[in-house]
Amino acid sequence: MSILADRIYRAYQNREDFHAMVIIPLKPEFREEWDTGRDLRLVSYWTYATIYRGKNSLMKRLEGIPSEVIPHYFSVHCLRTHGSLMGNLVTEVVYVHSKLMIVDDRVAIIGSANINDRSMLGDRDSEVAVIIQDNDMMEGEMNGQPYQIGKFSHSLRSHLLKEHLGLLSEVNDMRRH
Repeated sequence: MSILADRIYRAYQNREDFHAMVIIPLKPEFREEWDTGRDLRLVSYWTYATIYRGKNSLMKRLEGIPSEVIPHYFSVHCLRTHGSLMGNLVTEVVYVHSKLMIVDDRVAIIGSANINDRSMLGDRDSEVAVIIQDNDMMEGEMNGQPYQIGKFSHSLRSHLLKEHLGLLSEVNDMRRH
């Protein structure tokens, strides 16, 4: 968390356009009821403590930045899907278990680390990751300016966002015609 906090703080101080978007499950995937599920509550507690309230939390490390400014640099999102069942609108939580970071559409990091103290402090769970740094670049845009983006990282990010926003079937339908 300290590296992310340092990067956010540097962007704030230098008035840079920077944003880290974290997508996590709305709730941990346990077959327990919220009222009685000890493991469910523990995982939720530690995730919340890591990001918002713990002594080593990201927000604790960002105390020098006004709280109303932080959402410009950092946000947490959860995903839901929706549809129709017998004419009624239905929705369901999308459980995201991926561990992926895409940086500036040039680098993708895919690994096993969770965004909690067990993984991030480095003294509990063993984690592994692969870093894919694009060498095959193409013309793109960042902050309204021309920018060289990596073909793999950009296509991965675009595909995942389309999938999570329910746009993949529309894109595939358009390709068939």
